[in-house]
Formats: sequence, C-alpha cells, structure tokens
Amino acid sequence: MVPKGLGKKDSLMSVDMLVRKWVNEQLLYEIAKKNISDKDKIDEMVENYRKTLIIYSYQEDLLKENLPQRIGDGELRKYYEANKEKLILSSNLVKGIYLKVPLRAPQKDELLKWYKSTSDDAKEHIEKYSLRNTVAYEYFYDSWKDFAEIAGALPQGIGDQRQFLQTHKTYEVRDSSYIYLLNIQEYKLAGSVPPFEYAKSQVTDLMMNQRKEAFLRKFENDIYKKALGEKNIQFFKP
Repeated sequence: MVPKGLGKKDSLMSVDMLVRKWVNEQLLYEIAKKNISDKDKIDEMVENYRKTLIIYSYQEDLLKENLPQRIGDGELRKYYEANKEKLILSSNLVKGIYLKVPLRAPQKDELLKWYKSTSDDAKEHIEKYSLRNTVAYEYFYDSWKDFAEIAGALPQGIGDQRQFLQTHKTYEVRDSSYIYLLNIQEYKLAGSVPPFEYAKSQVTDLMMNQRKEAFLRKFENDIYKKALGEKNIQFFKP
C-alpha cells in the first residue's frame, strides 16, 4: 500500500499513517458495535445488500451466457426506423472541417481556398499544411460532431447556433493572433431526428437493455412456474 519511489523517511511516515488509520478504524468499529442502538437493522441491511449483490452477479452471468453481445446493423436500423421519435437530438450536429492558424503562417491565400473545398486534393493540401502551420485542425467530414464544441473554440463563440448553421456554409474570423476557419458540410438541428450512424450506439444500448429486461422477466417467470409445479412454494391464507 506504500507508494513506490518514496525515500526512507517518507516511506516510514506513509506506513505510520496507514497503521494509524487501520487502528482508528478498528477502535471505532469496536466502540460502535457495543453502542449502536439498532444492531438488528444493520444486520438486516447487510443481509439485503448481500442478497442483492448475489442476485445481480448471477443475472450478469446469465446474460453473458445466453444473450448475444452484438446486434447486427440490419436489426439496429429496423429499430431506428421504428423508434425515431425516441431519438430526438438535444444538441446541434455538424460535419465539416475546423482550423486555427497563426496570422503569420505562410500560404494563407491558398489555405483560404483549400478549406472551402471538399475535394481530395484540397484535403491532402490541408493535411500537409496542418503538420507545420496550424495550432488546431479537426477534420470531421465523415463523422458527426457536437457543434457546441466547435463554437466554443471560436474567439467570440456563437450566439444563436440554429441561425448560424442555417445561414453559414463557411466561416472565417480573426483575433489579434489567429485566423479561425470553419467549413460546414452538413448539419442537423437540435429537436430533429439524429442520423443513423450517430444514433447507432444509443440504439444499441436501448435494444440491449430491452433484451436484457425481457430475458430476465422470462427467466423469473420460468423459475416461478417451475417452483409452483414442484410444490416448492406454499401459500398460507388466513
């Protein structure tokens, strides 16, 4: 329990502190056992926690053994199409590119042309340029990103994100040290249905949880019926 790399003096101090902590805990425990007002309640809480922990561990083992851990894209997309109203976006999403470049960086005129283009040549030029000249470079043409993250990186931020996205394809702003460049290729507004590729992980979680709940309900029902059939349960009526 003693951290590695400590000198002799610090090691001894660490040991003393650990021993003192352990001794204090034992002393407090002994005093508490003798003076606690409702020991039966504590024993009941401990037993209930133990029971819950054993049941949970067993259920986890059952699920691992009996439920597939992967759901195919076909099933995920089918669920997505049938439950879009449950998957509404709470934030704005964008695809595009973002750069932060020092004012004194070379080839700024070329860069101002490249960042507005989605061609492979422009992308290659930007990637090579960014290795030496950009302070920040994010390429997300092929994945959705929360627009709040991008807006927060701009010097003045974005007030009305919805209006901004609806009126800007490209955006350029400067401060005393940098140029900030943003190309928005696609966007999805908060309150709309997210694209499948963005919602896929959420859909997977929803489907897995539903399958787990259904499996456990059936399992509990089966063991109940079995216990009734084998007369392992007796009901006493007044």
